[in-house]
Amino acid sequence: MEEKQNSAKEKVEKLSNPPKTEEEKAQNRVRVAKAKKEQKNDKKKAKLAQKKKRENAKKQKQLLKQEKVKLKQEKAKQKELKQQEERALKQEKIEMFKAEKLKLKAEKEAQKTQIKQQKLEQKAKAKADKRQKREARRKRRSEKGVGGWIAAVVSLGLTSLVLATLLMVNFYSGLKDFPQAMVSQGYYQCYEEFATYNQNIDTNLSKFFVSNSKAEQQRLLIKVTEDSLLAEENLQRLPLLTSSKHSTTKIINQIGDYAKYLNNKLIDGLNITLEEKDNLYRLYEYNKSIKEGLIKISSELKNGAKIEKIFEQNNVGDKVFLELEDRAVVYPQLIYDGPFSDGLNTKKAKGLNGKEISESQAEKVFKGIFASYKLNQHQVVGEFNGQIKCYNLNAKDEFGNDLYAEISKVGGKLISFNYQRECDSQNELISLSECEKIGLKFLSEQNLDNMKAVWKEDNGEMVTINYAYTQGGVVVYPDLVKLNICKKSGIVFGLEGTNYYLNHTQREIANATLSAEQALNKVSENLQVEQVRLALIPKGNDKEVLTYEISGENNDGYYFVYINATNGKEEQIFMVVDTEQGELLI
Repeated sequence: MEEKQNSAKEKVEKLSNPPKTEEEKAQNRVRVAKAKKEQKNDKKKAKLAQKKKRENAKKQKQLLKQEKVKLKQEKAKQKELKQQEERALKQEKIEMFKAEKLKLKAEKEAQKTQIKQQKLEQKAKAKADKRQKREARRKRRSEKGVGGWIAAVVSLGLTSLVLATLLMVNFYSGLKDFPQAMVSQGYYQCYEEFATYNQNIDTNLSKFFVSNSKAEQQRLLIKVTEDSLLAEENLQRLPLLTSSKHSTTKIINQIGDYAKYLNNKLIDGLNITLEEKDNLYRLYEYNKSIKEGLIKISSELKNGAKIEKIFEQNNVGDKVFLELEDRAVVYPQLIYDGPFSDGLNTKKAKGLNGKEISESQAEKVFKGIFASYKLNQHQVVGEFNGQIKCYNLNAKDEFGNDLYAEISKVGGKLISFNYQRECDSQNELISLSECEKIGLKFLSEQNLDNMKAVWKEDNGEMVTINYAYTQGGVVVYPDLVKLNICKKSGIVFGLEGTNYYLNHTQREIANATLSAEQALNKVSENLQVEQVRLALIPKGNDKEVLTYEISGENNDGYYFVYINATNGKEEQIFMVVDTEQGELLI
C-alpha cells in the first residue's frame, strides 16, 4: 500500500513539472488531477482497510471476553457443585456425630440410672443397718438407763416431736376442710412454709442435743441457719403489725445467727461450751413455744377461718404473736459476735435526727407517702417502742385492702410498711430492671439517695430487692433497705428499713491498702471471678470492715467472698442456694 502511495506521489511530482506547450500543460493538468484522484482513492482504501482491521480486532476481543465469561461461569458452577458435595459430606458427618453423641448420652444415662439404683440399694441397706443399731442402742439404754442432762434433752425432744405431729395434723386437716376460694393463697402459702421451717428448726435442734459428732453437729447447725432465714422471710409476709412480730422475728434471726456462730467455732476446731449449749437450748424452747402458738392458728384454719382474718388485730393470730412478744420480755440476753447479738439492742438509731413528731404529724407524713395508693380511713392504731420508737398506722384502699406502716417518732421516717393486697393485675409482668428503677424512685421519694440494688429475689409475680447505700463507690451493706414490688402492677407492696436507719451515717471510709489485683490473689483459683467491688460489711458488735466483694462461680454454685481490704484476710463467704422461695445466701 505504501509503494502505491509513493508511486502516485512521484507521478504527481513528475507531472507537476511545467510543460513546454499549452497542449502539454493541458495534458499535464489532466494527469495531475487523475494522479491526485488516485492518491485520494488510495488514502480512502487505506482508511477503510484500517477501520476493518480495528473492527476485526474488536470482534476478536469480544469473542475472547465471551469465552472468558463462559469459562468463569463454568468454574463457578463446578465450585458450587463442589461446595454442595462438601456441605452434604459435612452434614452427614454432623448427623453421624449427633447419633454417636446421643448413643453415648443414652449409655451414660443408663450407667447413671444403674449407679443411682446401686446407691438407693446401698442407702436402703445402710438405713436398715442403722435401724438395727438404733434398736440395739435402745435395748442397751433400757437395760443400763440414761441419766442426767442427756435424758432431759431426749425427753424434751420426744415431746417436741409429739407437738410437731399435732401441728402438722391440724394444719393439713385445716387445708382439707375449709374452702380454698375463701383463702388468700399468698398468705396461706407463707403460713404453711413458716410452719414447715419452724418444724425443721425444732427437729434439727433436738437432733443437735443428742449428737456427739462434730461433723453431724455442723450439718445440723447449717440446716438450722438456712431454715431460720426462710422462716423469717415468710414471717415478714404474714399480714401482722411489725410490733406484733418484732420479738419473734428477732428470736428466729438469732436462732440462725447463733447456730452460725457455733458452727464457725466447730470449723475453727474449738469446742462448744456448756453455757453456749444452754443458750441454744433456750432458743430451742422459744422456737417450741412458736410451734405451740401455730397449733392454735391451725385449729382456727381447720374450723374454716379465713387466713387474712386470723391475723387481724386482736384476732387469734395477732394474739398468738403478742403472747410470744410477752414471753420474749423475760428472755435472757445473748451476747456473742454476731449481727443479732443482744449487745446491739441498745444502740442509737444513727440515721434519725430531729424533734419527736405527734400522732397527727405522723398521719400527715403517712398520707403524703401513700398519696397515690388511693387510701382512706387513715388512723394511728398504736405505738411500737423497740429500738426505733414508731407510730403504727393503718388505712384501707378502695377495695378494702389494709396497708400497715410504721412512722418513726424521731424525724417522721417510714421505717416499714406492708400492703395486704393481691398482686393480681391483668397487666403483663414487668422486667426486673424496671422493678429496680421503680424501687429507686420510691426510695428517692423517701429521701433515700445513693442507693444501689445489691440483691434481687424473683418469686414470680413479686420481686424482693435489697438496696444498699453507696459512699465513694463503696457498697455499705449495714445501710440496707428491702422492698417488695408487684411485677404486674409495678406497685411497691412493702418496705423494711430498720437496718438502714439504725446504721446510716456519713462515714470516714479509709482507702484500701490492698489493690483489687492483690485481693484476687487471695481467692481460690477454683473460683471463676465475675465481679470485684469494694464493700463495707458488718462484723458483729457494731463493727464494720472494708472488704473487696469478689463474686463468681465454682463447679457447684455461685459464691461471694469478702477479702479484708487492709490485711487480705478472708472475712466471710456466702453461697447462693436455690430453694422453693428463690435464691438464698448462706
